[in-house]
Amino acid sequence: MKNGINNFVKTANQYLLFTGLIIIVGFFAYQLAKEIFKSDYQKHNSIALVDETELEEYPIELQTSFVNKYKDVFLFRVSSNRLAREDKEVSNLRKPLAMMSNSFGGYEDLETVNFLFTGASYKRTLLDKNSLILDYTFLNDTVDIDSYNRQFKLDKHLFTVVKDDTNKDKQLNRKDSIDLLASDYDGRNVTTVFSDIENYEIVDHNVLLVIRMVDEKKEATLYDLVSGAKTKIDIDVPTT
Repeated sequence: MKNGINNFVKTANQYLLFTGLIIIVGFFAYQLAKEIFKSDYQKHNSIALVDETELEEYPIELQTSFVNKYKDVFLFRVSSNRLAREDKEVSNLRKPLAMMSNSFGGYEDLETVNFLFTGASYKRTLLDKNSLILDYTFLNDTVDIDSYNRQFKLDKHLFTVVKDDTNKDKQLNRKDSIDLLASDYDGRNVTTVFSDIENYEIVDHNVLLVIRMVDEKKEATLYDLVSGAKTKIDIDVPTT
């Protein structure tokens, strides 16, 4: 009887010890994962603006990665680790462009700053000056009407871009003014659809719903990419 009790106590202690170890390991794994994802989130869609003295020690890195081919034009994403604070040219302080594979992985500390459109006898960049490109949606001229996830035809590329440090915190991020740009398949005819937007959605073929803050009030506008027509949508909640 005594041996049975001792065995039970011993087994219970081992079980409690094992459970405690599992809890401790799980806790530290959770904390580690939280820090990793927190760090990634903080780095995402934010890029530092640095002056010439910093660039001399830590040059700007520019890298390209292939995105897609549209007709006779090849599209490459240009990414960087930082941007020059001054407007003047600092190309002598930049490292040469390095060609990356088709995958964007492995360069989490780099942000999209431009797009390069190039071909046999054609070459241009989307932006005259590298800026922070937050989001991009490429044109879609093949719509699968039987698709479970409904797709819309899009005749232009779309980009949300932060060009200026409007809040003066020495970096470009979502806290600054965001512009919505559109371009042709080859990067030509870049137009600013709206300035200082919150977000946008593609709601129909070549039709966008754009949300902006105007005089501290949300404003919604439908924009037709083909005709350029803008139609305001009333999103005020009626009072009862």
